[in-house]
Amino acid sequence: MASFITSPAWFYGIDSALQIVTVVIALLIAFYGFHIYRFIGQKKYLFFALSFLSIGISMVLGSVTSFLLYFVWMKHNALYVLVHDFMLFYEVGFLSHFFFHLAAYMILIILCLKIEDLRVMSLLFLFVLLTLIIAERNFVSFYVVSLILMVLYIVPYFYKNYQENRNSKTKRVFFAFSAIALSQLLFLLSVWSDRAYVLAHISQLIGYITLLVNLISVLRK
Repeated sequence: MASFITSPAWFYGIDSALQIVTVVIALLIAFYGFHIYRFIGQKKYLFFALSFLSIGISMVLGSVTSFLLYFVWMKHNALYVLVHDFMLFYEVGFLSHFFFHLAAYMILIILCLKIEDLRVMSLLFLFVLLTLIIAERNFVSFYVVSLILMVLYIVPYFYKNYQENRNSKTKRVFFAFSAIALSQLLFLLSVWSDRAYVLAHISQLIGYITLLVNLISVLRK
């Protein structure tokens, strides 16, 4: 059964706009990441760039699907749209969004754990596919998995990196991923609270802006 995140009526469209801003930031981060990789040659920047490119693609798919969901079908009560066509678009749109989002996290985990074995990498992406198959159209399962990946693997890595290299750059990166992890928790809670949905978008945007500022500061040096 499909489960929709509850958004306050006044926030309709604003969430899509915030996602578009996040898309631009994610793609800029990917661009700068590729640029740094070409300049320095360190693979960690390549994985970082690929991760945010995947996030950018994910956000585009999510924004388009949400916009059509709110303003095409729901606003017009979907009287002239076949239920089958609606559910097919919903499944393809959001499952694609979820796939690229989880894939981005897996790329970050490959970076954090310094995984080089292609078989292990393929296993991680197989896990993503299995998660989507099991979760089907359930937002809760997706955000539970996202939160677990962030809390157990990604955030601890950047916290450890900050502890070993205490400077403003590592501190910003740790703060940014903590904010993104918080957004995943808030998106999970937004199934029951529309306020959490608004806060999730704000927390997510703060995280990506912080990462972009950090990458620009790296490039300037």
